[in-house]
Amino acid sequence: MQIFGVSLCELKGIDFQNRFLGQFILAKDESLIVPGWEKCSLNNWILFRDKSAETVKVVDTTNTQIGWFLGIGVKDGGEYIGNHLSLPYNSETGEGWREAEKQIEGIAGRYCIIIDTDRIQRVYGDPVGDFSVLFNSEEQIVASSTFLALTRDMKWNTEFNRERVLAGEMHFTLQETPDTSLRRTIPNHFLDLDSFKCVRHWPLETTSLLKPDHSVTDNLDQISNRLKQIISSVARSESTILPISGGQDSRNLVGAAEEEIKHIRFGFAWQFHRMSRYDARIGKEIAKRSGIPFSTYTFLPTTRPERLQYFMRTGYADGGSSVRVLGIQKQTPKGNIILRGNVMELLRANQWDELSITQEIPRISFGIKRLLIDTQRFSDSLVNHWKSRYEAWADTLPEPAKRRQLDFGFTEHLLPNTLGVRHFGFPDNFVLNPFADRRLIQLSMQIPPAIRKQNIPNKYLLERNCGQFQDIPYERELSSNPSLLP
Repeated sequence: MQIFGVSLCELKGIDFQNRFLGQFILAKDESLIVPGWEKCSLNNWILFRDKSAETVKVVDTTNTQIGWFLGIGVKDGGEYIGNHLSLPYNSETGEGWREAEKQIEGIAGRYCIIIDTDRIQRVYGDPVGDFSVLFNSEEQIVASSTFLALTRDMKWNTEFNRERVLAGEMHFTLQETPDTSLRRTIPNHFLDLDSFKCVRHWPLETTSLLKPDHSVTDNLDQISNRLKQIISSVARSESTILPISGGQDSRNLVGAAEEEIKHIRFGFAWQFHRMSRYDARIGKEIAKRSGIPFSTYTFLPTTRPERLQYFMRTGYADGGSSVRVLGIQKQTPKGNIILRGNVMELLRANQWDELSITQEIPRISFGIKRLLIDTQRFSDSLVNHWKSRYEAWADTLPEPAKRRQLDFGFTEHLLPNTLGVRHFGFPDNFVLNPFADRRLIQLSMQIPPAIRKQNIPNKYLLERNCGQFQDIPYERELSSNPSLLP
C-alpha cells in the first residue's frame, strides 16, 4: 500500500521529504514506506513523521511511553513542553485518565497529541485546529493533509467548487475536506481510533461560559497574565519572531511580550498592498520603542511552482490570499516561531451581529453564514443544504455553550478551515497563536458579547499593557493622516 502523496512525488520527480515538511501520518500498516521520514511504533499504531516535525514522548506516572506530542505547547502552569509531556495517568491500572485529559485541555499552542495504550487510542488537537489533522476511516489513516491520508488518487468533494476554493471564495466546513472520504477533526473533540468518531471532551455542562466569575475587569487581568505567561514560555524556549502591524491584536501581543521582549529575535511586517505600507511604518515605530530589530518584507509575485507546491502541501484545502503572499513568506528568515494574534478576535465578538447579541440562542441561518462556506453566494438553499449538519454539531454543545455557539463555530470550524489548513503550506517557520488556549477562550466567552462588540476588552488591555504606544496611530488613523508618523 502506497501513500498517494508518495506516489505523486515519484510520478512527478519531486522530493517527497522536502514537499511535506513538518507533517505526519499515523497508520497501522507496517508495510507503508514514507521516504526520508522517521518511523516510530508504540502499541497499536505507527507514527511516520518528517524529521523536522517537533515531537516528544508522552509518558504516564510510571514513565512508560503512552503516546506522542507533535507541535508546540505550553501547560496551564506556564511550563513549556520540551523533552516530554508527563500525564497523571497510570496505563497499567487505567487510573487517572480524566485528570490527564484535564491537563491536555489546559495546554495552549498548536499541537496534536496521540495516545496509544491497550485501553485508550485517541488523537487530541489544539483548541482551534491550528495543527491540521484529517482522518480516513476506511483505511484507518490519520494525517496532517489530504495527500498523506490517502492510498488512492484524490476524489474531489463536489459539494465545493474547486476553482472557487482555490480562489478563496469557498471554505470547507463541518469536517468536510477536499476529498470525498476524508474528514477533519474538530477542536475540543478527541478522535477515537477504535470507532474513528470525533467525541467532544470540552466544554462540560459545568464549564462556566456565560458570565465572569467575578468581573469583566478580573477576566481581562487574567487574560493579560495568561497571555504573558504563554508568550514568555515560548520566547524563552524557541527562536521567536513577531509580526507587528497597525492593528490592535499585534499591539496587544507586543504589550504581553514586554517583559520578555529581549527574547524576541525581531519584529517584522509584510508589505503587499497600500494599507500594509502603513502597517510597516507603525510596526517599525513600535519595534524601535520596544528595543528590538525590525524588518519589512515587500511583495514578490507568487510563481506557478510555488502555487502548486502550496496546494500539494495543504491538499488543495485553501487558496486566495494565502497563495498571493507566498512570495513574501519565503523572504522571512527560516527556523523561527511566528506569533500571531488571530484568535484574539473573540475579544471583539467578531462573529456576532446586533440581532444575535439579543437572542438567547443565535439563529441557525446566521451561524451557518458565519462559517464562510460561500463568501459570495449566501442563500436560503445554502442554509437548507447545511442545516442538518450544523444542528448535529450544535447539539454536541452543552446547554450553556449553545448560547455561545457563534464563538464555538469560530474556534471549531471557521479557524481550522481558514487558518489551520494553511500552516503546513508555510513550513519554513512554525506559526503559533498564543491565544489558542482554552482558558483564554473561556475567559473571553464569559464576557457578554454586547461588551465585546463595543471593543471594551481590547481597549482595556491596550491601556493596561501598551501605554507606551498610546501616541502611535493605528492603521486607519495613519491612512487618513500620514503625517501622524514622521
